[in-house]
Amino acid sequence: HASFCNSLQQAFEDKWSPQPVNSTILTEDDLKKIPQLMQIYNQVNEWDWRFGKTPQFTNSIEHKFDWALVDVQFDVEKGKIVKGQVFSDCLIPVFIDALNEEFATGNVSYDVNGIKTLCRKLNEKFTGEESMKAVVDVYIPEFEKWLSANI
Repeated sequence: HASFCNSLQQAFEDKWSPQPVNSTILTEDDLKKIPQLMQIYNQVNEWDWRFGKTPQFTNSIEHKFDWALVDVQFDVEKGKIVKGQVFSDCLIPVFIDALNEEFATGNVSYDVNGIKTLCRKLNEKFTGEESMKAVVDVYIPEFEKWLSANI
């Protein structure tokens, strides 16, 4: 996000060079004082605007956790993961199978809340099973944190 903002600012300054550019970072309180800006802020803050109208795309990300290498591949349409597949060398394959089952539903939103919901479902599925204690206590929280930060 910071890199994008910096690049956008630099491109704007380059376009209007040599004229000086007055740059100001507005807080939400600043926006509330300017109704037209607040209207735009509210519009672009809605899920439908940010995710629901996104074009179809694919994404593939991987991470080496202490417990496994995980490669997640997504097909996303209108902010929903319509097809997802997890590949891993995890020694608890039932965990990876459960991830794949959830991604296959097509009901996972491609946003932080969608990932939190997915991980909550996995937690509910495995909580109480002694053999899945590491999955509930370590794997799911680490997976959620990583995936939420990288989508």
